[in-house]
Amino acid sequence: MRKIKVGVLGVGRGLTFARQFQALPESQTAAICDRTAGRLEGAVKALSIPGLRTFTEYEDLLKADVDIIVVASGAPEHGQHVCMALDAGKHVLSEVPAEVSMKACEDIVRAVRRTGLKYMLAENCCYWGYIREYRKVVQSGRLGDVLYAEGEYLHSIPGLMYYNPTLGSNATIEEIAKHPDTKRTWRATLHPINYLTHDLGPLLDILDDRCVSVSCLSTPPAFGPDYAPAAEVAIFRTAKNRVIKMLCEFSLPRPAHHWFALMGTKGSLESPRGPATEHLLYVESENMPTWSRMAWDTRILGGPREAWASGHGGADWYISREFLDCILKDTPPPIDVYRAMDYTVPGVCAVQSAAHGGAAIQIPDLRSL
Repeated sequence: MRKIKVGVLGVGRGLTFARQFQALPESQTAAICDRTAGRLEGAVKALSIPGLRTFTEYEDLLKADVDIIVVASGAPEHGQHVCMALDAGKHVLSEVPAEVSMKACEDIVRAVRRTGLKYMLAENCCYWGYIREYRKVVQSGRLGDVLYAEGEYLHSIPGLMYYNPTLGSNATIEEIAKHPDTKRTWRATLHPINYLTHDLGPLLDILDDRCVSVSCLSTPPAFGPDYAPAAEVAIFRTAKNRVIKMLCEFSLPRPAHHWFALMGTKGSLESPRGPATEHLLYVESENMPTWSRMAWDTRILGGPREAWASGHGGADWYISREFLDCILKDTPPPIDVYRAMDYTVPGVCAVQSAAHGGAAIQIPDLRSL
């Protein structure tokens, strides 16, 4: 049987998917593309795939003999690169967020409709083992009617806001920032709330819901007026009349974490915070005197062991496997273009709200385009 051929755009984050598709028996990584020659050379060495083609221009990758394009470029370029791939006849697995502007989100939806090709958002946090356990608890009714939820994505990454090709890897952030050859990356000006899919996506998946309005506030930037806000917090109303609070931050010094909470009429559920490792479950009707501590993991413990070693706590294997399966079986992608927009568009609207002092903004359903 002919293997599905994969091309990867962006071999920073994309390197993980290049490895995953090469390891799956029905696919092979046939080509990679990156505008940075040094990073491209490093990826070739890391992958060590015989016959691997390399490109520095995306247009050349689109002309190559590949069936899938993994779009792992910068977030503000996702829309353009996704649409170009679809119009070139390629199925697309896109990194998060789907895009950072409303027009680009609409363009992606129209391109998927126009071409009839597969598009999936690579939201890996939806594939964590403990998120699946949360879903089971909620769907069983143990928490009753979930009325309120929270998510936090805190990840201080100032070093990724700069790029300097002349300084070595041992340079400090201060040295890089002051060097005349330093350039800011897209992360320097990206609103944190645009990158909310890692935590909003799992919550909407668990609750089978979507957001319909938002009010958002921003802090001042941490590094000066030319940078994005340090942190943003948004309050969403959902289609099922729930309230969800989201906090995203990428500039302030603290250990990175994801955090989730779900509060229902019969009980509550929270993920670990700080140095804690156990999840907390409380169900009033089960005579629990206090929180029950649950030893759930990011890994899906009953899943294949090869998934355990993949990126993001074992999630990246499932994304690659399920996207490949939807092509081979001609089934809908697990996170299709409309669900991708359910996860992404609330962040786009939250930025608009913050620009207007927290004014409530209605969130469109792009299924109605």
